[in-house]
Amino acid sequence: MTAGDTDPGDLADGARVEVGRVDTTVPEQDTAAPGDSTAPADDTPAPADAADPADDTPDPLAVRLLLLGRPYGTPVTVTGAALAGAGRTLRDWRRSVADWAQQPSRPIPADLLGQSHAALAEDLDVAAVLALLAEVAGRSDVPAGAKFETFAHLDRVLGLDLARDVGHQRPTGP
Repeated sequence: MTAGDTDPGDLADGARVEVGRVDTTVPEQDTAAPGDSTAPADDTPAPADAADPADDTPDPLAVRLLLLGRPYGTPVTVTGAALAGAGRTLRDWRRSVADWAQQPSRPIPADLLGQSHAALAEDLDVAAVLALLAEVAGRSDVPAGAKFETFAHLDRVLGLDLARDVGHQRPTGP
């Protein structure tokens, strides 16, 4: 592993992995996660915060969500607020996926499947897939079973463990 300013002549044989520079300046605005309505508005979809209020240790998958929300060549500012937002987004999506799993399964709508596959084929645009999931979660025209199948299918690429709460739902109603 090398830093971006390492002279290639200093490298021995083997694989080279470039890592980005670390900037310790505080950003003026936090990065927001798709589906995080409490985060500042930004025209580029990005995952947000991840810390559980009961635990100061960020969920590693919330960090992953935060990083996946930006194109791989774009710098990401990781702040406590951004991690907290990504954590909220993960909890909300996991809760929703568990609830949707209780409904009859439905096929993934063809337009959603096409959009997600096109985004992944276009330079692995995972940020667009996350924005699509945030949109699908709020759509009333997509049946719950289709939402479940969409989230479960796309999580095979995202690796966010979105279906982990299926079968562990809290009782609903009186």
